[in-house]
Amino acid sequence: MKQNKVRTYIWYAMGEILLVVIGILIALQINNWNQDRLERLEELNSLKSLTKELSDNLEIFDRDYARHLNRRASIMEFISDDILENELTYVDSISLVANYSWTYDPSLGIYNSIISSGKISIFQNEELRSSISSLGDLINDYQEEEQLIRDFSNDHLSIAIISEFIMIPEIVAGLRERTELEVRAHRKNYEDFLNNRKIINMYSLLLYYIYDLENEGRLFRQEFVQLISDMETEIERLEK
Repeated sequence: MKQNKVRTYIWYAMGEILLVVIGILIALQINNWNQDRLERLEELNSLKSLTKELSDNLEIFDRDYARHLNRRASIMEFISDDILENELTYVDSISLVANYSWTYDPSLGIYNSIISSGKISIFQNEELRSSISSLGDLINDYQEEEQLIRDFSNDHLSIAIISEFIMIPEIVAGLRERTELEVRAHRKNYEDFLNNRKIINMYSLLLYYIYDLENEGRLFRQEFVQLISDMETEIERLEK
């Protein structure tokens, strides 16, 4: 009887231990499930915020990229043989666009926060995670091309314009029109400027830099658009 009683206690104790173990495993499973659910929710919200930010930045890029294309067209027109057949006010406007540098300045607060905080590690899609991580390098590469153009314009063209052009502040600001004497003087000034081989070479080199930027910009935009599309696909998957 004593042996049977001890055996019963042993089975009872083992049953208690088994129930405790099962309870712990269930609690851990519930905790893991809840933690995973919270991470997926955080991933979803982060992807939505990042997609909105990058979509806005794509619009900014398209606007600034179009300005580069417009600048290239303006340079080609400015150094063309028949540019001075136009009114000087038109030549002024073409010259202004041809000599102004644009830069792409995206707003990347959410992106930088995700990268710096390590939150990107919760993104399940490894390929998407890699694409997001490399976006910063793509932006930097494109901005370096822009900076090359900006530096060249500032270090060469701007100096040439300041030293060679007749610049009357109120005319440049559009506060008054030129007098007849000023029209003749400024037209001759434009002729001398555009007949200067060194000046033309500067514009030709600048066109080459812009051409490189255009190619870089097309590739950059393709990557940008593909990344946004991939994030939208991942958002749809998470919302199911």
